[in-house]
Amino acid sequence: MKTLIFILGIIFTSQLFAQQTESTLRYKDTFVRVFDANGKKIAKGKIVNISDNTLSLKRGKGYSEIPMDKINHIKTNHSAATSVLVPALAGVIIGGIIGAQDADPDALFYPTTEAEAAAMGALLGGAAGAGIGGLSLLFRKGNVYHIQGSQEAWKYFRESMAL
Repeated sequence: MKTLIFILGIIFTSQLFAQQTESTLRYKDTFVRVFDANGKKIAKGKIVNISDNTLSLKRGKGYSEIPMDKINHIKTNHSAATSVLVPALAGVIIGGIIGAQDADPDALFYPTTEAEAAAMGALLGGAAGAGIGGLSLLFRKGNVYHIQGSQEAWKYFRESMAL
């Protein structure tokens, strides 16, 4: 019976992937930041499509198209601040909840109220999260593509994103 359910599951779900377009499969979840010649970030988001002369990005519910000639360089990863602040925020929340649950006002060694224990837990959790995020910077691999209006560089970017 398990084999029959497994086979039917494969048959019915394989059709779901067959109907996806090539562009959604190629660039899925590739986050990029796009900069102009002055080094100013002009767009960021996940790649939807890369045509011969435009880059289409999705950010939230909005879409943006950036012409190739306005792009100086493209970075394929989030900033370092994002990599540190997101785990720190998660650590603050989790540490605060655990600290509030661990409060013991009748303790002999160090009596604490729920608010005090939550504050200490949030402080320690935030520090631990920031440390973990900082360590993740050592192992993260982001690429920088210098376009600067060059068709050859644009072609290399398109080919490397298609892998």
